[in-house]
Amino acid sequence: MKQLAVILRAGQLYAHSAHNIVVGPAFFGDHEFLGETYAALEGDYDDVVERAIGLGRVSRTDLIEIQRQATAVLPELPATAEGMLAQVAQIDRAICQKIEKIVAEGKLSQGTINLIVAIADRAEKRWSFLISQRLTKTT
Repeated sequence: MKQLAVILRAGQLYAHSAHNIVVGPAFFGDHEFLGETYAALEGDYDDVVERAIGLGRVSRTDLIEIQRQATAVLPELPATAEGMLAQVAQIDRAICQKIEKIVAEGKLSQGTINLIVAIADRAEKRWSFLISQRLTKTT
């Protein structure tokens, strides 16, 4: 759960930064999408961390380490909106892969599985449909 929290926090920080600096002909749509994305990832991060704390899998002091690791793995922001969106898609894929691995381990309650599977569903929708459609329109 800690590594999932790291990926979610890094994704949230990345999408927030991209939201603030995105430019280009699709500015308004990209700016809005990235704003919605960082808000969603912030909520997902919060849900995962609160659940992990409640279950005793993450201590409050672990939160500092999670934040440090998240900032350490932040990718560089590309110069184009398309590059930023492609990076958000990669982060979303990483979220899905991490959740698949966690679920396969079989060490979580059904409620926690439901929580993280819903996060994977939202991440997959972003990268497989929303970002894919946006990037297809520009090529």
